[in-house]
Amino acid sequence: MSRTMSRLALSLCAAALLTASLASCGSDLLNLDQNWTLTTVRDSTLPYTVPNSAHDGVIISGVADLSSDNTYTTTFTGTVDGSAGQVGQDHGNWSVTSSIFTFHSSTGVDYIAALVGSTFRGSVPGQFVGSTDADFDMLFTKQ
Repeated sequence: MSRTMSRLALSLCAAALLTASLASCGSDLLNLDQNWTLTTVRDSTLPYTVPNSAHDGVIISGVADLSSDNTYTTTFTGTVDGSAGQVGQDHGNWSVTSSIFTFHSSTGVDYIAALVGSTFRGSVPGQFVGSTDADFDMLFTKQ
């Protein structure tokens, strides 16, 4: 009987630790609805020249605005063919499970990002910045 009680106590301790760790993540998750600034593209600092595009695009800055109603807008600004303007954009709905974001674009494309502390790293489809490349690794930091 004591062996069964030890297993039960160990199971309860494990469940308590898991609950505590999830609760601590939950408080961080409540603060996701804000602006995130693009920091790097493919581990390169900005400005970033977009390859394989019909126009000469250079990303100078980017912002991902996540709202508490689980909608988002991502905007990339810079130059297109030498003129200042919007290089690309996307919008849709977002969700997060554990530390993985899923972005459901209004274009019908889904993509993911990993939340790590005050940053998230996403695999953003190339079509959002006018490229034929499948995706771009982008790092965003909380503002």
